[in-house]
This record gives sequence, C-alpha cells and structure tokens, in this order.
Amino acid sequence: KFISVNDNINSDLGKIGAKMVELRVKYSANLLMADDFDAVWAELMAEYDKLDHEAVINAMNATLEEHKASVG
Repeated sequence: KFISVNDNINSDLGKIGAKMVELRVKYSANLLMADDFDAVWAELMAEYDKLDHEAVINAMNATLEEHKASVG
C-alpha cells in the first residue's frame, strides 16, 4: 500500500498534505527555471512554514514504521 496521510483528505493532516503537494507542483517549474534559485526556494520554504508540515512528515514516518513492522 502506498504510504500516505492523504487517505482522508478532509482531515487536518490530509488538508496540509494536499497543500504541500500543491506547493511542490506550483514551485517545481519555478525552481527549475529560476534565475535566482535561492530566492524561489526561500519563498517555497516560507509557504511550507505557514503549514504544520512537521505533523505530516511525522505521520508519514509513523506509517512507514508500521508498514516496516508488519513486513517483518
């Protein structure tokens, strides 16, 4: 099974995870084409900092550990 906290998009973590994906999509091309990569990266990180992205990462890591434990 794919590891995701977005299984319930209506949950708080699901909404944050969806916003993180939206930001990655929005900024990917900008980062690749940027004359000033560091400025665009800083802008993306500022947007991430507005989210509780650590909660999503922690939830994904917990799910990963559960899957690892179930596999043996």
